[in-house]
Amino acid sequence: MKPFQTIGLKLAGRTAPCGFGDRLFRTVRARPARKIGHAAAIAALAAALLLAAPFDPQPRPGPAPAQADTLIVGNDQGGRLDRRVELIRRLRATGTSVRITGAYCNSACTMYLGLPNACVAPTTVFGFHGPSSQIYGVGLAPAEFERWSRVMADHYPSPIRGWFLREARYVIVGMSQVRGSDLIRLGVRAC
Repeated sequence: MKPFQTIGLKLAGRTAPCGFGDRLFRTVRARPARKIGHAAAIAALAAALLLAAPFDPQPRPGPAPAQADTLIVGNDQGGRLDRRVELIRRLRATGTSVRITGAYCNSACTMYLGLPNACVAPTTVFGFHGPSSQIYGVGLAPAEFERWSRVMADHYPSPIRGWFLREARYVIVGMSQVRGSDLIRLGVRAC
C-alpha cells in the first residue's frame, strides 16, 4: 500500500461504518418460552441485561487521571469529534502517553497523533476521512465542514495536517489509509 492511498471502506460482520453513529444495534430473534430453573433464570436475566445495554465504541471522557499514565489504543473505529476532542484535551492536560498499537485506528482516533506523548506501531493502519454527519455518506453544511476540518487538522502533526487539509478531508465515503510505518517516516514517534 502506498502512503495516503484512498480505498473504499470495508465493513466486517455487524460493525457500523467507522466514525458514524454512537451505537451498534443487533437484531434478536424471539424464541418460544420454556420452563427453566431459578439459577438459569437469573443467568438469563443477567445475559439479557448485558445484551440490552447500548454499546458505544467511543470512549467517554471521564475524570482525568491524577497522574500521567499510558493509554493503549487498539482497533479504534473513531466516533464523535466533540467527544474525542474533550478526551484529547484531558489526556494533554495530564501528560498521559498514548500508544496506538492495534490493527487499525480510524476516523477520530487519528486525532491522537497530535499529542506530544503519542507513538504508533509500524503495523497499525490509520483511516482518515473528512467530517460528516452521523448519517453515513451525508456531508455537513460548508461552514460546519470547514470548522470541523480545522478542528481535526489542529490535532495532527504538520506533515499530516497539510495533507489532510488538501486531500483527506474531502473523502466522505471511504477512507484514506496510511500505515504507521509511513507516519513514522513523516516524523511520528514509533512505539
